[in-house]
Amino acid sequence: MTKGRWILFCAVVLLVIAAVIALTGRQTVCPAIMYFNTSPIELRFARTPDAVSACFGPDCKPAEVRVNDDGRWLVPQEPPYAVHTSSPSRRLAPSLPVPPPDTTTRATPTPTATAPVPFIGGVRSIRVVSQTGGLRLDAVYDIHTRSLDPFSPCPGRYEYLPVEVG
Repeated sequence: MTKGRWILFCAVVLLVIAAVIALTGRQTVCPAIMYFNTSPIELRFARTPDAVSACFGPDCKPAEVRVNDDGRWLVPQEPPYAVHTSSPSRRLAPSLPVPPPDTTTRATPTPTATAPVPFIGGVRSIRVVSQTGGLRLDAVYDIHTRSLDPFSPCPGRYEYLPVEVG
């Protein structure tokens, strides 16, 4: 092969490689880390209720929730509101400390054969029972989240959005 053909061959190979890379896009590899947000869930009501009870999950027993000093209804992710689960994939090893409220932490879930613990930091629904005048409302609401890093292609830290009740 002559020197000119060799250079042309190398140039074509490089162009093909560049085209393949450009057409397939950037490959993203995300770390295998789960983020738990243990902050309380805020409930927002169209009209101020007389009484509120809540718990996490559709088949839970609601406990009384009181309005805090700044007028917000906050449901902490702790007993008696947190649901216990028996699913091995939703348990945390007993050796992992439960993070304090209002923090976002990382932890790797570890299956364990011990008794179930509340699944804190990964809630997806909340049951709310409210009484306003003579009207009683008992419903399950989805808890929506917003990424704290919206430009990252990988899932990561997030915050809970307030739940609109009623």
